[in-house]
Amino acid sequence: MKKKFAVDKAFDYGWSSMKPNFWFFASVLAFVFIMYTALSYLMKHSGSLNTVLTIIYYFVCILVSIGLIKIALKIYEKKKNDFLDIINSYEQFLDYLIASIIYGIILFVGFILLIVPGIIMMSRLMFYPYLIVNKNMGPIKALKKSWEITQDHTSQVFVFWLMSSLINIIGMLVFGIGLFVSIPVTLMAQAYVYKQLMGSK
Repeated sequence: MKKKFAVDKAFDYGWSSMKPNFWFFASVLAFVFIMYTALSYLMKHSGSLNTVLTIIYYFVCILVSIGLIKIALKIYEKKKNDFLDIINSYEQFLDYLIASIIYGIILFVGFILLIVPGIIMMSRLMFYPYLIVNKNMGPIKALKKSWEITQDHTSQVFVFWLMSSLINIIGMLVFGIGLFVSIPVTLMAQAYVYKQLMGSK
């Protein structure tokens, strides 16, 4: 039986789990921001190599996304974290890429038809990355499972997404430094919601 979750408890968990891991998150995020900044600079001054560097940039973005999810799940499960998890997740790269493309197409169609279908699709399918990383599911299976576990929770998930976005926007507005707090909080809150929807304690 799927557990329900409360949005406020998700962010309470995000905050409480971020605090003891703040410096670990800060070091990981600093490394990520340095990588992104360096790649962005090279892309602007690379001339004929711009296409290659753009591909590398998006490759790194996917690896970082997978790595952050892996880190959040390890913290939730009280396992030892590894700094290299942030870039050492290439084995799930292809599944994540394919699922993201399918997800993007579905959202595009949903928002083209009407705003509401797009919101529903976004809310119901948003946990596919966690299922790929946590359960090693393929792209289609992960999307289907996300649809299943979010059944009857669409409005809650959407409110959670809105709150997460708002928190990260506020973090960005605080000279960008606030992201060192907002990203870990929302990341851990999302891991909490995923685990609750999966029925895990």
